[in-house]
Amino acid sequence: SKDIPFHWMFLAFGIFIVSCGFTHFMEVWTVWQPFYWLAGYVKVVTAAASVTTAVALFPLVPKIFSLITAVKLSEQRRVQMEIANADLDSFASSVSHDLRAPLRAMQGMAVALRDEFAVKLDPAALEYSTRIVAAARRMDVLILDLLEHSRIARTVHERAPTDVRAAITEALEILAADVAANKAEVAVTGEFPPALANKVLLQQVLTNLLSNAMKFVREGQHPRVVICGEKRDGKLCVVVEDNGIGIDPQYGEKIFKVFERLHSTSEYPGTGIGLAIVKKAVEQMGGTIGVEAAPGGGSRFCFELLLAE
Repeated sequence: SKDIPFHWMFLAFGIFIVSCGFTHFMEVWTVWQPFYWLAGYVKVVTAAASVTTAVALFPLVPKIFSLITAVKLSEQRRVQMEIANADLDSFASSVSHDLRAPLRAMQGMAVALRDEFAVKLDPAALEYSTRIVAAARRMDVLILDLLEHSRIARTVHERAPTDVRAAITEALEILAADVAANKAEVAVTGEFPPALANKVLLQQVLTNLLSNAMKFVREGQHPRVVICGEKRDGKLCVVVEDNGIGIDPQYGEKIFKVFERLHSTSEYPGTGIGLAIVKKAVEQMGGTIGVEAAPGGGSRFCFELLLAE
């Protein structure tokens, strides 16, 4: 049999409630007026409404039990998620200390071998020790980036009205040494009204994008970066445009995934996690991010955040 439409159930229940209330009124009325037959008719209507309501609500019984079961299951999953997050925090702490400790020891011994016994090592052995040091450093950075990605993904970050221009200034101050070393030209244009963001995450997004803009340039080329702000439909769009090597449109989504690299580490250093961290951070702030080829070469990264009210 087909389920009884919800509006018929609602109507039957409404009639039942009204009838019950009217019954009480009639009982008071008949104390002064001998219209017992009228009270009887009201009782009949109430009885009919009660039966109709019971019949109409009966198909809902399995759904009610299903809802109760779903609520219990949801609570169990919530508890399991909290336990999993606690285990993940413990794992992250273990990785940070237990795994990085022997890695640093290996790096330290390789450095000592290279520096103290350089005169006794032939060129091949010296080259191997140098590679060990470099590989250990890359692994340490990789572990730190993985931990940072995990931390951002599993942590609830508070959002508040944030001065985006001030965050850009702070990011440039952090990268001042890189800007000077690469002889980079950085320009900030447009308007930057307060946006709903997390200051730490926003600074991390800007730092990573600016660092990439200075890193992925052709040999002999000085980086030129333009940071532009624009209001669009209640959102702030921040564009970071560079004159670097650019990105093929077919890889527009791939570059935001963990460990996805378009170039080898020998060409351009990095862990392949930086843009994944950027995307996760922007999403945690309730925003979106995308990339496209810049006119004349290079890349244009654009992320949007809600404007603060």
